[in-house]
Amino acid sequence: MAFVLICSTIGISQTKADYSILEVGKPMPKINFELASNPTITTDGINSGGWTIFYFWNQGCASCIASLSKINKFQEEFSDKLKVLLVAYNGSQYSGTPDNASIRALYAEKEREKRLTLPISFDSISFHKLKIYSGPCIVIIDPAGIVRHITYTLEEEDIKTILSGKPFVMPKAYRLGENTIQYNHRLPLFLNINGGYDSVYLARTIFSKWEDYMPIDLTFRGKGKIFQIMGIDIKAMYRFAYFGLPYFAYGQPEYTKSFPTPLLHLKDTSMFCPDYRLRKNLFCFSTSISTGNLSMEQIQKRLQNELTSLFNLKAEVKKKKMPYLKLINVKSTNIGIDSTDKSLLKYKSISEFLYDFYMVNIDKQLLVISGVKIDKVNLYVPVNMEDFNSVQRVLEKQGFKFIISTKEMSVIEIYDL
Repeated sequence: MAFVLICSTIGISQTKADYSILEVGKPMPKINFELASNPTITTDGINSGGWTIFYFWNQGCASCIASLSKINKFQEEFSDKLKVLLVAYNGSQYSGTPDNASIRALYAEKEREKRLTLPISFDSISFHKLKIYSGPCIVIIDPAGIVRHITYTLEEEDIKTILSGKPFVMPKAYRLGENTIQYNHRLPLFLNINGGYDSVYLARTIFSKWEDYMPIDLTFRGKGKIFQIMGIDIKAMYRFAYFGLPYFAYGQPEYTKSFPTPLLHLKDTSMFCPDYRLRKNLFCFSTSISTGNLSMEQIQKRLQNELTSLFNLKAEVKKKKMPYLKLINVKSTNIGIDSTDKSLLKYKSISEFLYDFYMVNIDKQLLVISGVKIDKVNLYVPVNMEDFNSVQRVLEKQGFKFIISTKEMSVIEIYDL
């Protein structure tokens, strides 16, 4: 059972420590929490002599909510070496009204649904004092109480490396006041340091590398005079240049008409291998005119020209029979599995499962289509949907399976010039 930390105004009682000094290499500011079952617990008393992870999150952060199961798994797997505390924002800085009731209800739902056993504090005060805004913000404390990492991402291999004591650098989570870069979507990218520094220029109209201090922008901005996309990979650039969309959402008409992954006939494909977790191999494109309006055809043509001239590559759109994953019935009725298995998630429809499966594996650009006539079913799948073989085994137990099928689609083929 999770124990719940109740905060002052909402219950938190605080020391006179300077909360704003949250810095790697310095002691974690001491915070006292009132508990339902004990008088108080402090940051240095949560896991005295062991590693501690504070996971700051808010209800508007979809990736935070999606990661709760993973964080819970870390606590279970490494319970003898570290302790995890969830800290949920219940103030009003995001929505303008207090989020206390809504985030408590949201967490109660996720706690039941994902079988979470983590301790949690509903506390907006520490967010403001520690200058935390974006989520997730993950603060990792060593056994001596020293802050070792302030990051936005955490995987099992990261934890193993941290616990091994080896030197280790993690991506930085910026807090309020740390990143002073401003962005105005009505001005060309990098003009007077708009959105970032001009040291990352690759080309103009402008084509550049994306750095982690820059915003992400995937929309048509301004009165048709300026168009900018920021923070996407080269495959998405090609999809936008030739199909008009950087990503295909599950269920969109384009989803089954255009194959999402370009076919590469290249000597070096490293540029086409982005790392979204570490934010590597991502790019920006900006084009603008002083008078008139840019049409979509003009924007796509400019991007096509930049991709060709900058990287010395040729792209062609062809019609081909392309593979996709098709979910089918292998039995007339499913045989059922252990619904209490904590490693499984329950879905009430095929489409809901396929949507999540596609989103979890979106970086792999797996095209998935349902060949099942009945959509409303009780379906159990592994929590880790990135493990295809595991997903396939559990599906087969319930009378379903993925097969490789083909259909004619438009596909981008890319060649060295």
